[in-house]
Amino acid sequence: MAHKLSREEAYEMVTPVVDGEASDTDEKYFFEFLENNSDVRQYYEEELWLKQLVKQKTEFHPAPDHLKNRILQTIASMRSGDNTNSGFAYGEAQPKIYSRTFFRISAGLAAILVLSLFIYLISIFSEQDINTQADSTALPTVESHVYQYFVEHAGKLIPPDLASGSGSDIHSEIVRMFQNDYAIPELENVFLAGVVQSELLPEYHTPLFEYKVDEDDIIYIFAFHIPEMDNYLSRSNEARAHCIRNTDYHIEHFEDRDIVSWKWDDNWYVGISNHDGETLVSLLPGETNR
Repeated sequence: MAHKLSREEAYEMVTPVVDGEASDTDEKYFFEFLENNSDVRQYYEEELWLKQLVKQKTEFHPAPDHLKNRILQTIASMRSGDNTNSGFAYGEAQPKIYSRTFFRISAGLAAILVLSLFIYLISIFSEQDINTQADSTALPTVESHVYQYFVEHAGKLIPPDLASGSGSDIHSEIVRMFQNDYAIPELENVFLAGVVQSELLPEYHTPLFEYKVDEDDIIYIFAFHIPEMDNYLSRSNEARAHCIRNTDYHIEHFEDRDIVSWKWDDNWYVGISNHDGETLVSLLPGETNR
């Protein structure tokens, strides 16, 4: 492959790279291309995250006894039918008959195995899908907990666990405290007062960025690491479907507040304030697709 990849070639390489099927040289050119192309990089990161999620959620089950018995009965039945016809030919024709019989048995057995395995896998994944949907539905929604947290604190400034200082210092402290690399949202002309180690649920801590518009006007922005978050809180289906690019922001009206959600890499952000959603989005970086 040429040293300089085209955009189309880079997109085609995403799956081989994620699956570990690309050569070292191709991977080198691929990651060099990602350095200057955010769209392909985001596509790669989302497919990588999806593969990891499937790997975490998928369980392998041995074939059940009834499936094994059905296959063995089918083989025995096919052999019995061939034995009935075994007296019709001898001599030179016998190897050809055996060859055709063996081919017929092999083809039939392969078809039965594929069909049986297909039916069994459908049942397994259907059951897993139902269970996953049920688990997701049973989880508390992040929007309701963010709203409740905001109301309980009356939207006031909470004494921060990490006071705002130099950008590099507070970022390092966030990584140390939460064991994850969160990008710090930069709001236009709004001061970051600090970071709170919030607890929306017992034993589940996540960073809350507090922005001070004025003394009685505070913006809360919660950050969540998605693989961990999905074990505790469910996200709005509309927000998940809408927030694909780093510049996509979703506004959802909840109770008497607008809640803004977006996704940066594998982190999920939720903002709430006394302002309407459009005003909050206008303070966030990048061109928006609301």
